[in-house]
Amino acid sequence: MATKGKTEKELWQALEGLDADLLDPGLPESAVDDELKALGVDPLALAKRASEFVAVVKEEERLSWQERAHQSRAQLEALAAGSKANVPSDMGRQAMLLRLDELRKTDPNVGTAIKMAARKRKPEESTDDELRALLEEMEALRAIEGSGRE
Repeated sequence: MATKGKTEKELWQALEGLDADLLDPGLPESAVDDELKALGVDPLALAKRASEFVAVVKEEERLSWQERAHQSRAQLEALAAGSKANVPSDMGRQAMLLRLDELRKTDPNVGTAIKMAARKRKPEESTDDELRALLEEMEALRAIEGSGRE
């Protein structure tokens, strides 16, 4: 009954020797317990360790979506940050208006976003800073949307 000190490796090696017969669900638990005891494994301690292991794995699985979400967010942020390079800092007002018009006509997703952003004020009525911010956001959206098509 003394197996508190068994390492994971020692426990695994002891369990490898179990006959397939012992894994039969129809076999009485007492027979399995006796075989485990003969191998120097405490059945209650093994059951407790197994339950704890299963609980940890279930919790990790339950929370695994968070890591995937963080990775996805980092990828989208990188795409959005990289797209700002597409809007030169010295781009003039007319060039920005032409680029917004081009995006509005050629990219349905971005075009819809531009229309929504300009509901209260047409791009032509916006300041240069507002145009630049809108264009940067639309280029970021275009980059993000483009990554999903691949």
